[in-house]
Parts: sequence; structure tokens; C-alpha cells
Amino acid sequence: MTHPQEFDNSNGFAAGIYRLNAFYIRMSSLFDLEPSESDPLPIAVAMHAHEYVHFLHNASTTAGQAYLLSNLMLLRAMAGGCDDQGYFLGPDEMAEDGRGFLSYTANLMRAQLGSTSANHLDGFTDIARWKYDDPKINEINEIPFAMAIFSAEDKHGTSEIQDVMIGLSFITEGVAYEVDREIRRLSGVREVDLDAHTAIFPYRAYREIVRYWSGRELQAQELIAIGVAALAHQFSGLGLVEICNTLKITDTPLNKVIENVIANCRNDAAHILAALREQRKDLSKGDVIWTAMGEYMKLAEAGANLRRNHFAPEFAFINAPLTPEDFRTRMGAMLDCLVIQEKPNDALDMYWIGPGLIADTDRAASCLGALQSALHFNQLHLKTDGSTVATTTLANRTIPCPFAGGCATERNDKYPTACKSAPWLRFTPSQPGEQVCWYAAGVKALRNPKKTSYEATVAVGM
Repeated sequence: MTHPQEFDNSNGFAAGIYRLNAFYIRMSSLFDLEPSESDPLPIAVAMHAHEYVHFLHNASTTAGQAYLLSNLMLLRAMAGGCDDQGYFLGPDEMAEDGRGFLSYTANLMRAQLGSTSANHLDGFTDIARWKYDDPKINEINEIPFAMAIFSAEDKHGTSEIQDVMIGLSFITEGVAYEVDREIRRLSGVREVDLDAHTAIFPYRAYREIVRYWSGRELQAQELIAIGVAALAHQFSGLGLVEICNTLKITDTPLNKVIENVIANCRNDAAHILAALREQRKDLSKGDVIWTAMGEYMKLAEAGANLRRNHFAPEFAFINAPLTPEDFRTRMGAMLDCLVIQEKPNDALDMYWIGPGLIADTDRAASCLGALQSALHFNQLHLKTDGSTVATTTLANRTIPCPFAGGCATERNDKYPTACKSAPWLRFTPSQPGEQVCWYAAGVKALRNPKKTSYEATVAVGM
């Protein structure tokens, strides 16, 4: 059996975690920009920048916004199979047309997202022994996606080969790594040490496959520009293949290739933004999801405007050495982002940084947290082959809430076990005006009163 997709991704140093379509980044205490008893580690800025670049890609690129649209479609699709508690009963409990829409949406997300896993090649640690092949374009139920072929050999002559779907996840990891690598280089890290202790796949593999596909010896800024341009396409793997093919078969300068790609994708960008706006129109005005979608749209519109004014705002992080203050100044001028900073002894510090366009009230922030939780919960039901599983199958997994450790409701309720293991069971009563669990509110938003309750309704740790 294939396992449900993991949508939390740690970077090569396990410095932080980002979640696709998230409005937050979560950072390890080791890379705190303001540690209480010492100076920040020299690479702390690079690690924060790595995670923030992912956030930028989620919020401001066509590929990131298209994946958000697909996630909102998934909410609608799965709600038809949920019970009166918001738990998913499985595709077998849905009508045929509902199953068809769910299957289409899950496969669309799979094609857009791609993969950052090459498990068959994990033991091959000498990148000089890795080889690459030309990209292939395949389809899942008439949905196109790009496929890369990687092979590797060890010193004993043993070899493996693996096909990997290329999409948003691989490209954003490659670009974020190039940004954090360049920040570390500018801070004085020797070239020979820049890639030490970093996994080949997906981080270093991005540079190698783009060089191979394009036939050009591209450097950091060019690799970043190519990845950003590919993310202007709603199927970013296809965008990456198109850019590399053009570079390989023509003498066209890179900047001209990128200009053409961005121009050709403007209709895609406008279409995705329009479709996102439509997702809000039939919701009940004033409810949790309606309010959260309004906040998401402010972020998406601001993100699109940021890209119109600055094709690659990522370059702001690599034009000179950065202090923590320099980094925060640049970050604060871009888009609003929630930073969840882990502290020693399991403490957390949560704060917003940005121009202040979203989450300007407690109500708005709470609704955003609920929608983020609904997206998180829905994604847990997806498997890597595009199929879905019922909520009951999650019982044998330990899955923490994205906000565990820093949530006021969690503290007030004396840190229930469910927050760190099964947050969808956190159904706590509340009175008007009281703080509510964001995750519980997100799950409740999926309730279908026409369906009977999920069998395990006993909340853990309440």
C-alpha cells in the first residue's frame, strides 16, 4: 500500500518546515535569529531564507496559486464524503459523480506537485556517479506532467534508476537551496564546503538536471531565474522542460527566453486568480471559510503584484551579505508571513512579519488558521498514487497539528495529547467570543449533516 502524501517538507539541514499553500514557516530553535543566550548561527539567515522562498512560491507564483486552487477544489470534493463531524468516510461512501470529481482533483494535484522523493537512490552519495536522461511528458487521465529519469552507481558498480515526477515541490526545493547556498557563499563559506552534508535529491539534483537538460553550465542566479520562470506555468514541470529545451536547441539568451515564458504565461496567471476569486462566491458570507478565503485572496493578489513588479524577489536575498536585521527588512517589504519559531524546552514564538495586509485582526487570523487546518487535514487523506483513504486509516499515525506548541487554546487546555498526535479529534466546546482550536474549526467546516458520524468520535486528551 502506498502511504498518504507527506506535505510537510524539511530542508537539507532540518532547519525548518514549510507546507505547500501555508501562510507560515516553522523554524528549528537551532536556527533562531534571536536566541536568548548567544548570537545566531552564521547559517541561520540562509535557513530562514530557504523556508521563506518556499512561502513566496506558494503565495506569489502561478504554480503555487494553481496548487492552492486545486486544494480548494479538494475541500469541496471531499466534503461530499464527510460525515456530520467533518471526517472523511472514504470514496466508497460517495456518489459516482463525486468520486469522479475527487479522483480528477487528486490527480491534478499530483501532476502539479510532482515529487521530492527518489528513495531508490538514497544510498548513492557520490553525485559524480549520477546520470540523467532527457525529460519525458506523460499524462494522468489526460492531465500532463513532466518526468525526469535519474540513475546512479556506487563504487562497487551497483546501479539504480528512478523516474521522478517534476513539479512545484522539486522546483521550489531547487530554487530555495540555490538561494540559501548563495547566502552562505556570500557570508564567507568556502565553495568546497557549500554542499557538505546536503542530500543530493532534491537539493543538488535540481542544479544538475537543469544543466543537463539545457546543455548550459548555468550558475546560481541563472538557476534561480529558470526555476522562478518555470513556476509562472500552472504545471511548472512542463514550464521547466520548455525553458530547458529552448536553451538547448537555440542560442537565445537566457533573459530573452525567460521574458517570452513570462509573457506566454500571463493568461495562466490571470485565469488562476479569477478562479480563486470564484471559489469564494458561493460560500456563506461571514463564515470561517469565507473570511479566510478573503485573507488568502489578499495574499494572492499581493503576491501576483509582487511578481509583476519584481520578476524574482528572491534576488533581494543574494545581492549582498545579510545580517538577521537585513534579512527581516527585505522579508518585511514583501508578503505577510507567520513565523513559528521553536525555542528551547519545546516553547514556541509566533509572530507575523510583512506589510500588514492580512490577518490584521484576531478574527481574521483565527479564520486563516482554520482554513489552513482544513487544507492540512484534507491532504492527509491523499496517497502518492492519487487515491484517497478514510479518516479511520489515520489512527495508526502520529500527526501533530501544524501549530502545536504555540497555540493559546492548546496552552489553556493544558496541552492535550491530540494536539501532537491527532488534531482532528480536538473538538472543544466554546462560547461566542472565546478562543477556539483552529484545527477543530477547520475540520468542522467540512461537516456534512446528511452523513452519520465517524465511529471514533471520542476526543483524545480533552
